[in-house]
Amino acid sequence: MKTLQDLVDELNKSSEPAMLFYISDVFLELPTIICCLYGYYWELVRFDEDDEVHILPEFNNMSNDIKEPILSYLIKHRPQDWFEEEKRYKVIISQSISSSYEETYTVLCKEYKDGYFKFKTILLSESELTNKPEYVFTETQIEDVKSYLPENMRKIIDLGKVEVKDD
Repeated sequence: MKTLQDLVDELNKSSEPAMLFYISDVFLELPTIICCLYGYYWELVRFDEDDEVHILPEFNNMSNDIKEPILSYLIKHRPQDWFEEEKRYKVIISQSISSSYEETYTVLCKEYKDGYFKFKTILLSESELTNKPEYVFTETQIEDVKSYLPENMRKIIDLGKVEVKDD
């Protein structure tokens, strides 16, 4: 087992058929291992942006057959191993030149508001077109946004994807 997804896959193989484990980032966009059994959901372990692990109260309700592989994984693996590195992209919807000959870009942007992530477009100058987190999306996030859009807008997003390289 190398990544957290490998751990979750192993838990799913070894647990009873009605029990499902998965990683969710719905809660504050922090990856969380979730257990689902007969329609009930338990948050077991949460991982934050500071590479800290938070074992949540519901973890104590799990059997030792479930706790043991999770704790063993956390002891043996460094935070760098938890997730496979996904490519990151900016999505440029359009580009234009203003009357002052300055290039401007319409880009896809995400914001956290009212307890939810919302997606919108924003107009930026070339100097503002940085790698700020609100302008950068993983492939998974892009596919999620596209799932709500009609086909013609999905194509625009595919054409506007520009890979972000770490400096």
